[in-house]
Amino acid sequence: MHTGDVDVALLLHELCAKLGVCLPQHEQDALIADPPADVDDFVTAVLRADGGEPEATDLRLARRVRVMVDGHLRDPADPPSPGPAFDAWPLLYDVCVRLGYCLPPEQWDALMADPPLDVDAFAEAIFIGEGMESPREADTHTWRTVRALVEQHFRTEGVQA
Repeated sequence: MHTGDVDVALLLHELCAKLGVCLPQHEQDALIADPPADVDDFVTAVLRADGGEPEATDLRLARRVRVMVDGHLRDPADPPSPGPAFDAWPLLYDVCVRLGYCLPPEQWDALMADPPLDVDAFAEAIFIGEGMESPREADTHTWRTVRALVEQHFRTEGVQA
């Protein structure tokens, strides 16, 4: 994790534009001047500056904020950890930020460690990770939207599904 090269102003702008977490200017200035170095501390600071207590914040919104903060604070120079052939992080990030399906840490970690290499199986895992017994609980439009995003990432990553 690093904060030296992180454009905190850009991160705060994206939190506002994409998630509606828009901080007052004086709170933005304080975070830009002295950003917390830890993802969890940064998320807590953002949620408090947004006017609430992190514990009382909607869990889904808190997860989305955490995913965005983590994406900005990850050090690109860190060597990737050995893992599966398919890096699920960009897909899980997109599913969370764009579609609002932000998996709990245990399910996120499980998909990162052993991602299904089949479009339908991965999309199903997202819904199951969200607490649905079956993706059939989702409406057809939602299923197709999630599946299309999974398929797009698989194509981009060259995963033969």
